[in-house]
Amino acid sequence: MSASFLQTFFSRFPRNRFATSALSSGGVWLVGDLVSQKLSGPQDCSVDWRRALRNTAYGALISGPLCAAWYPKLDAVVSRMPALAGPTSVSSPLQLPKLKIIAAKLVADCFVFEPPCLALFFAATTLLRGESLEAAATKIQQDWPLTFKMDLQVWTPIQTVNFFFVPAAYQGLCVNAVSVFWNAYLSYVDTHGSSSSSSTPALPFLKLA
Repeated sequence: MSASFLQTFFSRFPRNRFATSALSSGGVWLVGDLVSQKLSGPQDCSVDWRRALRNTAYGALISGPLCAAWYPKLDAVVSRMPALAGPTSVSSPLQLPKLKIIAAKLVADCFVFEPPCLALFFAATTLLRGESLEAAATKIQQDWPLTFKMDLQVWTPIQTVNFFFVPAAYQGLCVNAVSVFWNAYLSYVDTHGSSSSSSTPALPFLKLA
C-alpha cells in the first residue's frame, strides 16, 4: 500500500467519513469473522461465506456508519458541557479539564453507546439468518450480559487511549483498526453462544470473560 494512497485516504476521511468508515468497517468485520472461523473450527473446514457476508454487511451498513456518527457527536457534546470546562495549562498535557472530558466520553461510550450496539449486533445477525424477532430477543437475552462484561474489559483501556490521543474525526477509524479480534469474538459468540466462549482453547483471547 503506497504512501500516496494512505495520504489520499486520510485526507478525504473527514469529508466522506460515513463512506470511509463503512468501507473500512466492512473489511474489518470480514477479516474478524474469517479469523474466528479459522481459530474455532477444524483445520480443514471450509469457510462459511454466508456467515462472513452477514458480518461484513453488519460492519458496512450498521457498525461503520454508527461509529462515524457517534464519535464526532460525542466529542462535540461533551466538550461543550460547562461542568467539564476549566482553566488549562500549556505546560502539562494531563490537564484536569481534558481528563474530565476523557472520563465523560469513556462513561458515555461504555454505558450509552455500547449496550444498545451489542443488542443491535445480535438482533441484526439473527434476522439476517432469516430467524424471527422472537429468536433475536432470545439471542440478546442469552448472550448480551457476558458479552457486555467482556466489552468493558477489552474496550475501556483501548478507548481511554483513543480518546486521549486520537482526534474525534478519526476515533471511529481507530476503533476499526483494532477491532479484528473483538469482531472475531462477537462472530464466535453469535454462532456458538457466550456460555461456550470461555472454555474454547482455540480462542485464547476469550478467556478474559
